[in-house]
Amino acid sequence: MCVLPARSATRQSCRRPLSTTTNIRASTSSTRPHDQIQQQLRLTIETIKERQESELINNPDYGLLANVDETQRISTLTGAPTPDDLDELITKVWKEPAFFLAHPLAIAAFGRECTRRGVPPPTVSLFGSQFLTWRGLPLIPSDKVPIDENGRTKILLLRVGDKRQGVVGLYQPGVAGEQSPGLSVRFMGINRNAIASYLISLYCSLAVLTEDALAVLEDVEIGNLAPPVSDVPAGLAPAGTSPQLSALPVADAAPIAPQVPVLGVPTQYAAALPQAASGHGQPVPAHSVSAPSSPYYFLGEASGYQSAAPHAGVAASEAGVPEDRVSAQPFNLPGTDALARLIDGATGTPPAGPEALQQPGGATQAGQFYFLTPASGSAAPTLEAPRNTRDQQSHQPHRAGAFDVHAVRRDFPILAERVNGRPLIWLDNAATTHKPQAVIDRLAYFYAHENSNIHRAAHELAARATDAYEGARNKAARFLGARSASEIIFVRGATEAINLVAQTFGRQHIGAGDEIIVSHLEHHANIVPWQQLAAQVGARIRVIPVDDSGQVLLDEYRKLLNPRTKLVSVTQVSNALGTVTPVQEIIALAHAAGARVLVDGAQAVSHLRVNVQALDADFYVFSGHKVFGPTGIGVVYGKQDLLDTLPPWQGGGNMIADVTFEKTLYQPAPARFEAGTGNIADAVGLGAALDYVERIGLEHIARYEHDLLVYATHGLSRIPGLRLIGTAANKASVLSFTLAGYRTEEVGAALNREGIAVRSGHHCAQPILRRFGVEATVRPSLAFYNTCEEVDELVRVVGALARR
Repeated sequence: MCVLPARSATRQSCRRPLSTTTNIRASTSSTRPHDQIQQQLRLTIETIKERQESELINNPDYGLLANVDETQRISTLTGAPTPDDLDELITKVWKEPAFFLAHPLAIAAFGRECTRRGVPPPTVSLFGSQFLTWRGLPLIPSDKVPIDENGRTKILLLRVGDKRQGVVGLYQPGVAGEQSPGLSVRFMGINRNAIASYLISLYCSLAVLTEDALAVLEDVEIGNLAPPVSDVPAGLAPAGTSPQLSALPVADAAPIAPQVPVLGVPTQYAAALPQAASGHGQPVPAHSVSAPSSPYYFLGEASGYQSAAPHAGVAASEAGVPEDRVSAQPFNLPGTDALARLIDGATGTPPAGPEALQQPGGATQAGQFYFLTPASGSAAPTLEAPRNTRDQQSHQPHRAGAFDVHAVRRDFPILAERVNGRPLIWLDNAATTHKPQAVIDRLAYFYAHENSNIHRAAHELAARATDAYEGARNKAARFLGARSASEIIFVRGATEAINLVAQTFGRQHIGAGDEIIVSHLEHHANIVPWQQLAAQVGARIRVIPVDDSGQVLLDEYRKLLNPRTKLVSVTQVSNALGTVTPVQEIIALAHAAGARVLVDGAQAVSHLRVNVQALDADFYVFSGHKVFGPTGIGVVYGKQDLLDTLPPWQGGGNMIADVTFEKTLYQPAPARFEAGTGNIADAVGLGAALDYVERIGLEHIARYEHDLLVYATHGLSRIPGLRLIGTAANKASVLSFTLAGYRTEEVGAALNREGIAVRSGHHCAQPILRRFGVEATVRPSLAFYNTCEEVDELVRVVGALARR
């Protein structure tokens, strides 16, 4: 262990001229006057922290750069920082690395190189800010990392914390013999004038507990792009490269691949892969063993996907990939709260913001499948669909492009739970979805720093809470593609949302003899409110039938439409069968007949991209807990011109403009429909959930879940005595089945004993189950954090029951 002596730097506090800062919110300008002493102290401490950061990186005795072991120093392959360079750096700090540290210009250069290869790096929310990541490790920017006169800099990789035998910081706050991980003011008096004017001392040093806790990538060029294939030094460029193509504009007009590849495999490596009949590289699963995380990414015999590790005794070269080009992965990434504590200890900077504890494993917007060093301008081969064989393995979804299920799973702490002594396998996502750490942290931050009522007070917390609540409304509007945030109403969930429309639009526009159309697929929440309304006003309910696969019959629907039709209320995705209905056609036909349309999107929003303007929906509703948000919060979207004409549903505070004993004037939408104190915290949590889903990308989610559903359907359909209910061509992540000789609750109980959670019963959708002659089914339902291995376990347990 190398422990370096602490050094001290005592200096007079910076005597800058005091200036008054304008408060952002007018509501606080009179309640929180400017405190010059407080501002001077803040500026002084920030200056000291800047000095501290510079010393810890650059000090010739105890700085990070001065204490990198010679065996831990590597140089870039071509000058510009590439994914391969960072992969090689990871092999130097292979055991639980925490983060990269680099100049912002170096991070920008790395991002350009990733984009040129069609694998833009994911981002992660950390300390309230967005950071690029590579292999799940955040790239923390610091302008204290030096850049020399030739435009070259360095990128560091650290393992931190004494428990991990990493890099630790030592701080001495001025009290003899005391060590503490932070910055402290040495008070020489107790009044605020003394605090602002007396000396502030800083003592800091660091220790590198083991040599492999710190590594550095040197000779990083920030102004140049990696050379094209023809310019790569001999031995680095693979043979058989394809012509360079350009598409995406970047600095220096470097050649770029024409599209983001499905897998990060450039064409120059296509020769290393077995070729399918079409001439394209055909992926098949690589060898794998069971493990909690993935130490390696590598290519298999015909299809690359992430696996836990190569099979014992199988070298990378046997998979058709040069051994020396396979990049090692970290065996275990830092945990949720651990990373925040460790980075806090290393930098002396306390976490700021609601997402300070979000772990870095959450892959978001970009690819996790960069295998080899591609040449500039190369394009990925087009990959064929899996061959239709009886081999269950060939139906596994391609873990391709911008989605890494293992990184996603690390964001959900509940997935580490054990049930009946076995790992939890949550396949009841149609009932409710689990919450990522980002949502949990956002709720905790709200209650710790923003908790207040909204829209009503001039104090600071009211302003914070109002900003957070209305910010969540803006996020919901963007998520649905609404024209304005004023078209978004917060409610308790989809059930309350439908009731709100029934009691406002329904009472205003539906009368005796009018007709309401629903489909046979509906949840009870989209049947009962309309039955109640129809009974009260004398209207009639009409039902769109479905075919034997569970899809609505559009021809029959056309026959139902007539001048008496006032409203069509249909689900976009069936909660019982998973059928995706043709809502755009349903809406267009209804509008042609003069009817309005409500779409129940409770089961759709976590699986499909929704744009209410493109759909031309009049109303669209969903629940937050179905899209990885909190319970007790939901959304009604309504067209502005409709909402402006509707009466309030409930009366109370917040929804009024003026009240006398003779008359009440109401606020415009959406406040008109949000009487009383709403579910403020959970609305904010919903905003965080929508942010999380958007960072991953609904297109990536939909592709992965579709492949997983195909894989699960194939596995279950081979079990004798199992009957799948609902086999429409267009489905989303729900399977419903019965098993001969067993009641559905018996199958559910057997699965629960193995740690597998499914729903068994009628799923609040009795009419559609009775259409297929059953009263109940077993319903496993998938989300993007489920895996093929979990599906395999489901198939194994159900298959064992069938064989008894």
